[in-house]
Amino acid sequence: MKILKILLFFLGLFIFVLGTDAYLGVDDVITALNEAVELEEPVVLPENEGKIVILHGMPEMIAPVYDEELGLTLHTVKAMRYKESYDLVSRDDGKSTWEWVGKGTETLVGEAKAGEFMLSDQILISLPADSDYKDFDPQEAERYNLDRSLQSQSVVYVLPKGAYYYAEEALSSRDNSRIGRSSYAVTADRTGTVAYHYRSFDAGKYDAMTFVGRQAGNMLIDSGVDGVLRVHTDVKTREEIVGSNKTMLVMGSRFGMVCGAAMMILAAKKKNRKTDVNQNQKRKKG
Repeated sequence: MKILKILLFFLGLFIFVLGTDAYLGVDDVITALNEAVELEEPVVLPENEGKIVILHGMPEMIAPVYDEELGLTLHTVKAMRYKESYDLVSRDDGKSTWEWVGKGTETLVGEAKAGEFMLSDQILISLPADSDYKDFDPQEAERYNLDRSLQSQSVVYVLPKGAYYYAEEALSSRDNSRIGRSSYAVTADRTGTVAYHYRSFDAGKYDAMTFVGRQAGNMLIDSGVDGVLRVHTDVKTREEIVGSNKTMLVMGSRFGMVCGAAMMILAAKKKNRKTDVNQNQKRKKG
């Protein structure tokens, strides 16, 4: 118990320090944004080399995302791949339960530009991935779209989320089917099946976007200033960007400071209560 209290205290202290650092860094972020060059058109100008620039436009795809691991082309400039496995997660009260369990994500980007600026991977990663991807190349995805009636173990599916899924099951080994194979056995055969689905950036959802980054040749890269949002999903002026960043940073840092302080106080209070109990017990014995 003492170790847990110590860990709680130092975790709270760590969060409090992070929140304090973020709060003290707000002025640096605001100063950097106030000095940024807001471009009327997304054009590369020599005098802006190395400066933070703000430009408006939409990502124009030059090369789509290609998932080398699975050999799939996705016609978007950003996608997130979700891996799941159909696993036995519990045995309780005579029943076994299978569920789809997340096994991690991977962010993938293609190549794109906005006006004359090539968008770096750092910028593209900041784009939203808010749509389930469905437009797979039939020939590329053919190897994954297997007949589910095969019920083979460790089959891999790559389809839109929900299209490949076996339902969650809670079955007893005594559940028998009319065809002579128990439902338990059929579901157990599916254990270890791996499935992937993607969420992707859908340019059709947006009229225009705002990008904030540093000009490096004809490339727009990360600003290098912690706390500066790289992508806004609408058109924002420099003043609006300064305001939204300031609000977000101040609220986030204060929240971290309050949470950290609360954890430290909680750890200290637990310690004091235990001390009081021990003192009372000693008094009673005396």
